[in-house]
Amino acid sequence: MQVLKDLFASKKGVSAMAAILVVIANSAGLTALSETTLTMILSVIGSYIVGQGLADLGKEKAKIEVE
Repeated sequence: MQVLKDLFASKKGVSAMAAILVVIANSAGLTALSETTLTMILSVIGSYIVGQGLADLGKEKAKIEVE
């Protein structure tokens, strides 16, 4: 249960879930997104997740250096 709480509290987790929902909705025919549009949306979300991960890495490194 704690894992789900942590996932919903994480910016990266919420972004990943949003990407998964977009793909599922498009596969189910609920949206009329072209393949190009879907790729662009997922690219932006993926870039955000990678960028946030790098920011978190730098933040953790700074915490270690301070201690």
